Amino acid sequence: MKNKHIAERAFSLIEVLVFVTIFGLFFVLAASVVTTTLRITRQNQNKIKATHYAEELREWIDSEREFDWGGEAYRAGVITSTTPFTERVTQYYPSTNFADYCFNDPQLSSWPARGVNSCYLQLDNGFRRIATFSANPGTYINQVSVKIAVEWLEGEKLMTVPLNAVFSIWE
Repeated sequence: MKNKHIAERAFSLIEVLVFVTIFGLFFVLAASVVTTTLRITRQNQNKIKATHYAEELREWIDSEREFDWGGEAYRAGVITSTTPFTERVTQYYPSTNFADYCFNDPQLSSWPARGVNSCYLQLDNGFRRIATFSANPGTYINQVSVKIAVEWLEGEKLMTVPLNAVFSIWE
């Protein structure tokens, strides 16, 4: 009699299997949500860093513009640390009207060499800053456009935070 009473209160094998299946699906779904949340959080962290790097470069370029605008286009001379802003950013590649610079130095203390051929993802372990300058050279340059792109790899995908700015002489 005692065994019959215990058997009536116990779960059947099918009830246990249904419970374990539902419980397992719940944990798989919870793990999926946590993994997705961590991935999105990492992407947002990288976007915040990249935006900071882009704004930092824009402010540095603005300070260089304020220091010595110049106003003249590149005159096929030697670029030095004291070359005026407009001459530096108008030393174009042959047959184009833009100049690319790779600003991978985290200190932003000086102008890098022109060109981005050796611009690797090395700023802060995986970021790089590229600035592309363009102007309409004439007798006097009164406006320079810059496109700043901070790039990094997110898995196999190259992500970019763009920033565009226009610099002109103070009037």
